[in-house]
Amino acid sequence: MKLIDKVKLIDIDKICPYTNNPKEHPKKQINKIASSIKNFGFTVPIIIDNQNEIISGHGRYKAAQKLGFDKIPCIVRDDLNAAQIKAFRIADNQIAKSDWDQELLMIELGELEEADINIELTGFDEEEIENLFNVQEMSIEEIEDLLTDLSLEKTVEKPDWFVIRAPSKNRSEIEQALNKIKENKKIKVEQSYEKK
Repeated sequence: MKLIDKVKLIDIDKICPYTNNPKEHPKKQINKIASSIKNFGFTVPIIIDNQNEIISGHGRYKAAQKLGFDKIPCIVRDDLNAAQIKAFRIADNQIAKSDWDQELLMIELGELEEADINIELTGFDEEEIENLFNVQEMSIEEIEDLLTDLSLEKTVEKPDWFVIRAPSKNRSEIEQALNKIKENKKIKVEQSYEKK
């Protein structure tokens, strides 16, 4: 039998968290999981044993509680023994860890922003996004210097990313300078503005 055939909707009150679960799920993470479920649906079922004890998915379980779900999708693994369940519970969290390709991630996030999608739906919060894009508060003089530098002829071997924040009163001047760069130079410029 395929695992997909084992997916069942089970009353959330009948599901039991594993008491010795070594994986921590802070409130901030649960809020992100809840937001993801709310926006994209419950796409990854919780995995439980034949006693309805959670093998994998404690974070999703807590998020479902937060959202007030009565039932949640579960995959029942009645084919694993106690030792296999214990090993899988740890492996499920450990094996998934890996680093991001920073350049490709920034491109993907930039395209989401261009499509007017809230980037925080990806699970990155504002602080993490600012750190990723190296956001810096800049004075109008510093912005003018940056725009002047960008307007110079140069060979670009890989994308240069800049996030510019400035008072809204300077928006028209910045846009004029950016448009001039786009028209006269082979430099790609992406613009977005925070909605107030």
